[in-house]
Amino acid sequence: MSYLADYELLEWLGSGNHGEWWLARAPERLGIDGDLVAIKALWRDASELDFDRMARELRLLVSISSPHLVSLVEAGESDGRLFYARQHYAGGTLASPGVDRATVLSAVASAARGAQALHDAAVVHRDIKPENVLLNSTSGTDGQPVPAVLSELGLAQLLDPGLTTGIGPVGAIDYVAPEVAVGDKGSPASDVWALGVTLHQALSGHSIYGAEAPDNILDGFRRVTSGRWNLEPSLVDADRQVIEQCLQRDPEARISSAAALADALDQIEDRTGGAPA
Repeated sequence: MSYLADYELLEWLGSGNHGEWWLARAPERLGIDGDLVAIKALWRDASELDFDRMARELRLLVSISSPHLVSLVEAGESDGRLFYARQHYAGGTLASPGVDRATVLSAVASAARGAQALHDAAVVHRDIKPENVLLNSTSGTDGQPVPAVLSELGLAQLLDPGLTTGIGPVGAIDYVAPEVAVGDKGSPASDVWALGVTLHQALSGHSIYGAEAPDNILDGFRRVTSGRWNLEPSLVDADRQVIEQCLQRDPEARISSAAALADALDQIEDRTGGAPA
């Protein structure tokens, strides 16, 4: 049996930005329903930069309140490792196999509202992708179901005037907006681009650049900046139209905000109920 502080570690869930995730049983003192949490623990050989990134992620989780962002349970330190516990989302992620269209539409809409909460606080997420959209079964503050939450804020970047450096490197290359790939700072529009790519990936199972992964990061940047991408032919017309609005090369030509994207996806759901139109 393994513990981190007084959390019982049950299962390794994988790696994230600057740390690793574990499924854990929370101590009784927290009184958590279901008693399971996900713990992110800093790498054992973490650098000062890794520590700084995680500390900034924690500050964001504490300072920005939204039912569409991950919910922090507790943070602490054990044997020199910074960690935090968050609610466990048993539904998996948008990268999980077999997620139906209705769930995808509602989950990306919810993630977009999480992104909007960040944008309203002058923060850009910079690492939106299916793995970072957690499928949820709990409720929001108004008692209505929140279908998904946006996680992994460790690459987030502040939008303060004059600030040109973010918390870390850009996220997965296929989700990076072209303007960021050539050196521009992340923006709400670049998060909208990533939400569009996420929507396409979750609906079709394919990248907008095709099934073949780049051999290295340089090849990845080349294909992002080339402007050569294609949408899955089998996409429902309404879905395709929304994705195309997210993937305009000119950031100012994209759908106006993450909130506007969420509203557009809600309208599709209202018209079709998640079934192909």
